[in-house]
Amino acid sequence: MFRQTVAAGAIGRTSQVSTQLLWRLCITITFATIIFLSCIRAQDEDTGNTVVLGNGKVQLSGASDVAAAMAAAATTAANAAGASTGNGNSGGSGGGNGNGGGNGPASVPHGKDKLGRKLILLRYISDDSVWQLRNALLDSGAQVLDYVAYNTLLIQAKAESIGLAARYQALAAEYPPVLKLAAETSAVFKAAAAASAKMLYNPQQQQKTRRQLAAGGVAANNNKPSPAAAASANNSSPAAAASANNNNLPPAAAASANNSSPAAAASANYNNPPPAASAGGGTLLPPPAALSASNVSSNNPFPTGPARGFKSGLGNVATAGVGNDTDASNVSRSDGALNALSTWRMYLKASKPNVKNHTSPGGGPHRPPPPPSPSGSGAANNATSGGPELYAASVRLVPGLSEKAPSTIAEAWPPALAEAVGIKNRTDECWPQVVADGLYSQSSPILLVYLCAKNYEAALTWLSGLDTVVWVEPVLQAGIRNAVAGWIVQTGNISTTLFDNPTSALRPYWAANLQGQGIIVGVEDTGLDMSHCNFIDDRWRTGSLRTLFVGLPPRLYLPDHRKVVQYMLPISSGINAWFGDQPYGHGSHVAGSIAGAAYTNNKTLINQRSTGSAPKARLSFFDLASYSGLNLPMPIDDKILPYHYAAGARLSSSSWGYMGSLGVSYNEVCRQFDAFSWRNPDFLSIIAAGNDGDNGFIPTVTAPSTAKNVLSIGASINHPTGTASSGFNYAILFRYTDAAGKNQSYSMWPYLGSYDYYWRTLLYNKEVPLRISSPLNACTPLIGNYTGAVVMVDLAGTACTPDQRAINARSAGAVAVMFIAVGNGFLDGSQDVIPSISDPNTIYGLTTRAEGLNTIALLSNTTLGVTRPHMTFITYPNINLGVDGLPYFSSYGPFTDGRFKPDIVAPGTGLESTASGPGISQDVDGGSCSSKTVSMSGTSMATPIVAGHLALARQYFRDGYYPTGAPGDPASVGFEPSGILLKAAAIAGARSLEGGFAGNGGFFLGAAPDGYQGWGRLDLSRMLPLPNYTSPFFRVSVADFGVINQGDYIYLAGVEATGTGPIFAALVWHDYPASPASKKNLVNDLDFGYTINGGSYIRTRIDSTNNVERVELSSTNVLAGDRITYVVYGRNIRSKLLTGSDAQLPQRWAVVVVGHFNGTLRTQYNPAYIRPQQYLTDTQVTFGLPGGGCMYVKTDAILSNGNCTTLTANFTLVEEPALPGDPSIGPKLLSNYGYLYSIRDTAGRCITVPGNVSGTRVGLAPCNASDPSQKIGLFRNTQVNGPFYSLVPSFALWSSAGAVARCLKQTSASFIVLIACNDDDLDQRFEIRSSAATRPPRPPPPPSPAPPLPSPQAPAQQWYPYSLVFRADWYPVGKTNLNDYDYLENHNGYGDQYYTDIGTDDLDIIVSWTWGGVSYSMGRRTENAENVTLMTGIEYGGDNMDYGTQYEIVFFQATTKPPPTAFHVCVAWQSTKTPLFRVVMSVFRGYAVATADKVLDTSRVADLICNSSASGYLGTYDVTRPAPPPAPPSPPVPQPYNSSYPLLFRADWAIVSGMRGRPTKTYDLDILVSWGVGNSSYVISSFAQQAGGGNYGGDNMRNGGNYEIVYWPPGVPLPPTNTFHVCVRWNEMPKPLLKVTLSVFKDNLVTTSTKMIDTTLEWSDTCEPSAIGYIDSFWIGTTRGLLDDLSYSNCHSTPEPSPVFGLYILAQWTAPNVTGAGSVDAIFDWDLVVTWRWQGEIYELSPYSRFVGGAVHGGDNMRLIEPTNKEAVYWPTGLTGIEPSPTQYDVCVRWYAAGRLNVTLSVFLYNNLVLNQATVWDGSTVNSKACSPLAVGYLGSYSYNGIIPFQGRRSAQELFGAQELTAGGTGDGALTMDDLRNLVP
Repeated sequence: MFRQTVAAGAIGRTSQVSTQLLWRLCITITFATIIFLSCIRAQDEDTGNTVVLGNGKVQLSGASDVAAAMAAAATTAANAAGASTGNGNSGGSGGGNGNGGGNGPASVPHGKDKLGRKLILLRYISDDSVWQLRNALLDSGAQVLDYVAYNTLLIQAKAESIGLAARYQALAAEYPPVLKLAAETSAVFKAAAAASAKMLYNPQQQQKTRRQLAAGGVAANNNKPSPAAAASANNSSPAAAASANNNNLPPAAAASANNSSPAAAASANYNNPPPAASAGGGTLLPPPAALSASNVSSNNPFPTGPARGFKSGLGNVATAGVGNDTDASNVSRSDGALNALSTWRMYLKASKPNVKNHTSPGGGPHRPPPPPSPSGSGAANNATSGGPELYAASVRLVPGLSEKAPSTIAEAWPPALAEAVGIKNRTDECWPQVVADGLYSQSSPILLVYLCAKNYEAALTWLSGLDTVVWVEPVLQAGIRNAVAGWIVQTGNISTTLFDNPTSALRPYWAANLQGQGIIVGVEDTGLDMSHCNFIDDRWRTGSLRTLFVGLPPRLYLPDHRKVVQYMLPISSGINAWFGDQPYGHGSHVAGSIAGAAYTNNKTLINQRSTGSAPKARLSFFDLASYSGLNLPMPIDDKILPYHYAAGARLSSSSWGYMGSLGVSYNEVCRQFDAFSWRNPDFLSIIAAGNDGDNGFIPTVTAPSTAKNVLSIGASINHPTGTASSGFNYAILFRYTDAAGKNQSYSMWPYLGSYDYYWRTLLYNKEVPLRISSPLNACTPLIGNYTGAVVMVDLAGTACTPDQRAINARSAGAVAVMFIAVGNGFLDGSQDVIPSISDPNTIYGLTTRAEGLNTIALLSNTTLGVTRPHMTFITYPNINLGVDGLPYFSSYGPFTDGRFKPDIVAPGTGLESTASGPGISQDVDGGSCSSKTVSMSGTSMATPIVAGHLALARQYFRDGYYPTGAPGDPASVGFEPSGILLKAAAIAGARSLEGGFAGNGGFFLGAAPDGYQGWGRLDLSRMLPLPNYTSPFFRVSVADFGVINQGDYIYLAGVEATGTGPIFAALVWHDYPASPASKKNLVNDLDFGYTINGGSYIRTRIDSTNNVERVELSSTNVLAGDRITYVVYGRNIRSKLLTGSDAQLPQRWAVVVVGHFNGTLRTQYNPAYIRPQQYLTDTQVTFGLPGGGCMYVKTDAILSNGNCTTLTANFTLVEEPALPGDPSIGPKLLSNYGYLYSIRDTAGRCITVPGNVSGTRVGLAPCNASDPSQKIGLFRNTQVNGPFYSLVPSFALWSSAGAVARCLKQTSASFIVLIACNDDDLDQRFEIRSSAATRPPRPPPPPSPAPPLPSPQAPAQQWYPYSLVFRADWYPVGKTNLNDYDYLENHNGYGDQYYTDIGTDDLDIIVSWTWGGVSYSMGRRTENAENVTLMTGIEYGGDNMDYGTQYEIVFFQATTKPPPTAFHVCVAWQSTKTPLFRVVMSVFRGYAVATADKVLDTSRVADLICNSSASGYLGTYDVTRPAPPPAPPSPPVPQPYNSSYPLLFRADWAIVSGMRGRPTKTYDLDILVSWGVGNSSYVISSFAQQAGGGNYGGDNMRNGGNYEIVYWPPGVPLPPTNTFHVCVRWNEMPKPLLKVTLSVFKDNLVTTSTKMIDTTLEWSDTCEPSAIGYIDSFWIGTTRGLLDDLSYSNCHSTPEPSPVFGLYILAQWTAPNVTGAGSVDAIFDWDLVVTWRWQGEIYELSPYSRFVGGAVHGGDNMRLIEPTNKEAVYWPTGLTGIEPSPTQYDVCVRWYAAGRLNVTLSVFLYNNLVLNQATVWDGSTVNSKACSPLAVGYLGSYSYNGIIPFQGRRSAQELFGAQELTAGGTGDGALTMDDLRNLVP
């Protein structure tokens, strides 16, 4: 096998021709079955002393040799530095852990690590030694960054660390800079060099090129067909017309348009040649007749549908693309790969939609950050129309950068980089530009660099040589990638009748009320038309929506909107250039396919062809496109996906991807998608695979669909067979007969050559021979006979023109020429050579190099016996695609590392969905909105179909349809499914397309999986059982949120085959993000297999490549009654070797079993297995047994085989809700946790299971409501018909993940005993029957009704997340409605780039005030505004002219309190369209608190000073005025004067933000009180209303008011001394921020405490101090401990240093401007965290883990009597006698409130200050999850060396007296940690 030493240029990871040939040759040999994976695996894993990465290899040496070489190099460098400047590392590090960039002169090395660490490749010898090696590395200060190859880690370490590795026989090598460069860079380097050599930046050449383009030329990169384009539009307007000069051929194009205007007819000329040849060459063949409207006729047999991507000869001046010479040969390109890259010009356009010549001071909610300029350089606008283009590269740095590193890198690296490439002057147009936003990521810091082509290679080479740079890759441009489809996905097929009339009935899952209710799906795309009927909500005026955007990035948050809960704009954008969509836009079409739905006036869903897949789902939309193209905020896992997640979306749909063959890679964006899913296993991204399937014989799925943890979607056909009008029933094929006499074929699409008409005419229903040119390059006359043949010619090799080659072929008798491309990439215009033939009579085209060389190899190998090689063009009915077919454009795999991509396919051709208008229509409602639709094709269309139907699947699991399909069934359970589970369900139930025709491959498909169909087509009917629809034998069973460690075996028993059909099971796991340098992207490897009836372990296929494995069992594998046990094995969990915080997260997995079986997976990860069921039939029952008798009572014993008719066999079931189990195991159950039953005999005694040991006999005892041994769960046995149940005691329900539950069983001695559960054991089956035959059965509960549509109500009140906001809106008098925000005339929508040129008026807000004797003002015209902001905390929100708005704001940040004084508000003006304006002043303190308006004459001179006499004065607001009226008091708590309640807990809450309406609006919150006594736990809440004598006071939604209580009635004894924890839980949408106050009454008011609760988080299943939703705890003991309740309530303060404390650590924080005029001290919710390592264990102290290792955390600063900005940690050695461990203590802060604060760390030893240091941290950055010197929030470290003598030390006896000590002490006056925990709650 070929292996390379360094990256050598390429597409993706297959950079060499020989490698590609090997890949495709395997496919050819195994053509009938398309076995790709085995071919990929022919490339062996690297072993020994060579590491093979994706772009090269490196030789390893012994670790000791590498360490010695590193040490010697370091010494040499240090000596050299000392001999020169002496300033060594000053420019190298960013502080903190030493990673980052410096600010020294350019001559000083940058990117150096202050600790002297280097990037090292380290190979360990075995799994046995690796953990010892890892721990040794960590102890020596190393970081383990990535797993990159077989047993090989990428680490950052010093020479000493590598020396330690030698002890473990490790091999090592320094990470070579050349291997830091992605393989794709070589193609870019080549193009950049060629572009530079051809003087692309010559002004005369640029002017010439622009003239050519203006004359109608087409740039070479615009020749790729766009399958998403549509040629037909219903009710289409002229705006829908396709340009007649556009060569992009839409594959879904139709020949006609319904009700189309004349302008729309231009698209009909797509397939026609130009009317006349151009001077530069072109075709002079007679033009074809216009195509008829019918698909096939006697005169014109060619389909009128989507024309393929083979194009005109490009024989005109634009053939070679921008910048190419236009000589006669026109054969070579210089900028092909460069055209695929993102550029600085694109960034500037997206960042500054309306650029002015002034800057806006301060920071505001509507102002984007200006594009970064390099250290004051004037070259920020160098990428203008007259300057060179700058191309983007992504630079990934080591994780754990210091706080200062990003700003230092952004400032210091550009000049150093400029010097490295020879640029001296900052005004040089090629000065490097950087965007540093991505550097703030703690897991994968990313720097974006923009460079001229001539400097690209040198700059990336310099960057790759930096010690802290891990990876460098080009940044590619991102591009955009339904009724009928819904029927196919929901039923698996479609009839001609339904295809013609798909709205004649409700689709089956819709009919089952699965329509997406309560589900939110995230979408990123070009825009969304919220005024279209499919999205409009009449409660919000469409024209005013843009004024509701708040924050940065701008966010429109409408949690009650019926369709769009959130609309986000990129961080670098203004509103008007982005909001809305373009006409017939891609984004609106995609969004409509997911959830688009229109309603009648009475709110009834209109079932129409364009209705989305989940018509009642809602959307979180992220707008990516302005007029400059797609703009992706980076990194994705920080800038996009978290916003979807925060809005409630757990699915996202991405119909975009990277263009061209450079996108066939696992790049940084793939890592970011994988990282987000790894951190959030409940999330799943669904991504289009791409539309490049017509590039033959090379993998064509592009990033980010190549990520591992996403669901990659290809397209299938969207119509049944026999559809003559289809635009996809055609193919150009290469066919031959093999040695066995079988006909074989594959697609061969001529590209970038003659018009397709001529190819079709030549090949239609003919066998035109295909011959290989001899010589192959055809540069000399051909040898042989080529008469009537298509001749294949290789463009590589000898330099002769394509013209000469074509002449030689024609001279030999050829009728057409098929050129083989020179480059290895796609045929998208980026090729090195694009042929252009001057001979107008030559038919020619281009095929990929891989396909051409494969064809040559096939025809040249005489041993294969190939005969009749020919090309042909076939159409319907000879090709008759149906739902099992694939269109030609759908990208295919497998991916370069062997993974199946796409994962699945779905209908993606001719999908009808929403047709957007231009921008947002301003004054429409549900009765006047547009309902236009448009038909599009592409994987972009298949992706939202999958997303919408997986929304239905998510609802299926969440709303309690699982597992029976009936939500009212007692066996059904609702739970929150993971994204992993949804992916597993889609793959397990996917329908194989075996026998279907692959238009992208040109052959008939075999059984899935393969690289074309993935695992098959999405099919809900094979995933989700529905009563009366799917087969009665069809079942689904799942295991979700599983956790596995290396070496674990997890056995999933419980499935029994019925023999009536197949059983498929899929294992899916979200894998840890791979290193882009890796050749194979799998990090953690799990195996999936099975046993039958306890036999041998079997796997369907061996796989160490995919993070998906599937077991497929048919009637040939299993028989009826066979018991199947699935096995999940943790073969390698390599992520645990890495040091990042994400790497330490557990490996999650999910299994879905679908098919014909009985039973259910017996695991704690299966909600249906762990949730006890409700018995609805009766409460008076008997328990029948298999022998015919019944369970009965004899004295105090429970026996079996009794007479079922006697009273002793009668029992009563007393029902109560079950409590949740261990929240760390399995998925979160919803609605309820099931039901438990006390089983009582006729004497009122309860069945009791007195122990949890196998064989324990069941007896009777007096009933005790709190005794868990008397509570029994009932589980229906799914392996048999009838009311047979397993009986499980409650204490055995929630066993650990691997434990087997215990059930009741009858024995041969007639006893009932406890035994391990086994569904197959007849003696464990209890038949529960009604004991009263005449009593009618209890009717089942009615199914839950569908939630009603939101009732009309007032629009959301404007709200700002700042402490004080002043806003001025202005309206021209006399033009239109004074309340209309969108009055502009002739305005085409907010996507219109000329918005501000039409009618925005330039008014500016000014706010002034006086405080402390000093006058201040703030606004655009304020001088020294930055100083005012620094001193006072006030900021200007930005100039309306930059954003196209008619308002401006000034605001105080949330953490800054405005001074108590009066503020004057004015406006000044500069340019207005009319003289008179109504100007409205609004003041917000959260919500609006004051308003005033005036009519101003702007023809007067504007005053620039704001006071009450100014010409633009609006009003004055005095902060000392009373705040908005408080919420009315809640109903009073029962007063303590009558002592009616011995103990009462009350929780009151008020809405702070995030929800429309006043804080008094009733919100559904539930109180929960928990405590423990001994080993028993108790809970009182809405689902467990009584326990331990206490009672739940009722639901606030029934009783009214925002409060609930839990109380103990008079006379009821209180529980023994203990701590009560109080929490709240929430179930309502939206999810506001709440202020919750807890009051505790013990006869009298004892204490109160308050906490802010963010309900966007998921509440915890348990109530304890670390839980989400926790409020406080209360201790009711009669004795106080020595430390006197240092924990929970507001009854203590932070202790001061004391002789009692052996070690005392204090952190204090203050805002830098607390003394500035106009500001007031604020309290910040920050936490002190201390960690240390001792004897192999890691310890952490925090407010939520307060007693660790003899130390005490002093408590949360926000919960003190008087909150303060400090927290402390201390060892009370004088009380306990416990000294701190002699080790290093790391100290950090974590924050929950934004603010840039000074933090001081002080350390005391027995009252003596030993350390005092300060640092600054910004609370807007992301916290680290662990405290270490590399963490965000790190303050410092202190090393404690053991016991230190001191004077004045006091013991506990001396301080308090020995008699004060409670029992449990050491006896010598000291306390143990157990004492501390008992004394301090």
